[in-house]
Amino acid sequence: MNILLVNPPNAMGKSYVVIPNLGLAYLASSLVTAGHRVSILDCVKDHVGRDGFSSLLRKHRYDVVGFCTFSSAVSTVKEYARTTREILPAATIALGGPHPTFEPEQTLQSIPDADFAFLGEAEETLPRLLSASQEKGPGPLENLAVRVPGLAWREEDHILKSPQVYVQDLDKNGIPAWDLVRPDTYPVAPNGIFSRSRHVAPIVATRGCPFPCTFCGAGKALGKKVRKRSIENLMQEVDLLTGRYGIREIHIMDDNFTYDAGHAAGFCEALMQRDHKLHWALPNGVRLDSLNRELLTLMERSGCYSFAVGIESGTQHVLDHIKKHLSLATIEEKIRLVKRVTAIRVTGFFILGYPMETRQDMEETIALSMKLPIDRANFFNFTPFPGSEIYERLRADGSMPPVNLDNLYIHNISYSPPGISRKEMVSYPRKAHLKFYLRPKILWGILREIRSLDQLKVIWMRARAILFQRLA
Repeated sequence: MNILLVNPPNAMGKSYVVIPNLGLAYLASSLVTAGHRVSILDCVKDHVGRDGFSSLLRKHRYDVVGFCTFSSAVSTVKEYARTTREILPAATIALGGPHPTFEPEQTLQSIPDADFAFLGEAEETLPRLLSASQEKGPGPLENLAVRVPGLAWREEDHILKSPQVYVQDLDKNGIPAWDLVRPDTYPVAPNGIFSRSRHVAPIVATRGCPFPCTFCGAGKALGKKVRKRSIENLMQEVDLLTGRYGIREIHIMDDNFTYDAGHAAGFCEALMQRDHKLHWALPNGVRLDSLNRELLTLMERSGCYSFAVGIESGTQHVLDHIKKHLSLATIEEKIRLVKRVTAIRVTGFFILGYPMETRQDMEETIALSMKLPIDRANFFNFTPFPGSEIYERLRADGSMPPVNLDNLYIHNISYSPPGISRKEMVSYPRKAHLKFYLRPKILWGILREIRSLDQLKVIWMRARAILFQRLA
């Protein structure tokens, strides 16, 4: 079959993070292995709108079109799926990604032209669906729940779904289809904003999250068990990225890279044996309680220069409600350890406007950010993302406000705690960022990190999104 995988733009039509979509790249690799012809279209990187998308469909006549669907892209995917159905009426239209995983019924109801929605990882399930389709021939598939797990579909007036499954052997499907993505063609607009090289690529070493943080759906999307790629498989990818595409910096996008200290250390040792002299960073964050002196020094020796840490709140009672399973004492102890034994740059992640927070709680969070010896800080607005425990709780007790998915984004105000208006909430992240960054030491550190005009542009886009937030 001729298959197109699409990374669509969000409804806001802009993003200051422009990186390869690893989910589509892994999916493409498994489809190619199964004998299909696959293309990947990154509408964000290539600035492809509906007209350009229509032209592509008319030119190539795809059998299957699959869309990676985040919550903020649902309306865009609805429009692109309608275009697909108009131009290619016989094509199979499939949806994957976070929003279909967490809200399969709502997704298929919102996007009537879609045939299927995949729950979680689709590297094994999409090839199985296509194989079942080819065996059955035209018409509706039977016994989908038995033959294809992790799938939602329509049957008469109902939407049915089969149990979600997880890829157990992460080496089985090889490495992402980098030949279809070409990381060397991407701009310098990485997750985390900063890089030390102009040639950056993301990778994942592990999947899964065992932690119960209420604001996050990672455990539901990727499973509670942390699954690891072998060090040999990781190094195969690193060798390819450096040798064929000239990549000089790796950004590891895991939720729990340091969860297994032995595996993380094995990666560092193998990287040093390769002598690639790569820079690498962890912009998605690491657990502070997973860090120790030995691992930190090994990470720095192997090229790690930056990582983020999830601090979330400056008050213990909010941390406990979030189920972060961290104390304020541990947070301070571990961050001071990082700064004492390494020169690694540390970014603190904070949440403002969590459902139980008061004005005083948010002020204490801002105060903690300025007390800790961190180099950067991101103050995210609490966002009720589908798939999270707190989203389900708010929905169950009737306190979930109407949410515009188009603007469901961490730098838009989509929720405010009881007693605080959304209009008032706009002032807190703005104040937090200004107070944190308008300090000479912090400003000087940021200025020293800027390596190009491109990076400066990305920083300005990010600053503008924060300082001029809008209500969702």
